[in-house]
Amino acid sequence: PTFDVLPAPPKAQLFGAPVEIPFNLTGLTAFTVADVDLAIGFYNENGSGFVGADVADTLVKLELVAPDNTSAILWDRNNSSPAYVAADYVYIDGAATPVSYLNLNDTGTPPLGPNLLSSFNGHPGQGTWKLRVFGTSGGNVVVPLQAKLSISKAP
Repeated sequence: PTFDVLPAPPKAQLFGAPVEIPFNLTGLTAFTVADVDLAIGFYNENGSGFVGADVADTLVKLELVAPDNTSAILWDRNNSSPAYVAADYVYIDGAATPVSYLNLNDTGTPPLGPNLLSSFNGHPGQGTWKLRVFGTSGGNVVVPLQAKLSISKAP
């Protein structure tokens, strides 16, 4: 089975400093990680300086931390690859809102970190995972809309 967690940071939370997005898996039975995928969506706002994943991928650094404190830098502000970005819409207050996702998985769109998501394979999965997002200072505002951590457990 795969566990999908979709926390949404507070609306308009800006990434000028490190922000931590928790994925609380403490209520699950203990398990060992077999595979991890990560997607983070960024709000697209035309004309007001907000940026989507197609630009955010050059502005942010992503670090994932497992419950046992295993840590991996998965993205490091130096990338711009359209293959990694998917456009979609989410509904906020009944209105369709454009969002673009930076999708990371080791087989199709591997992190350009220096680390891979497979760094977590074989580690305990139960507990609180943390996605740390480090932004840049400057004119562009990177606004996360949601993050999705998919974890497959080992048999």
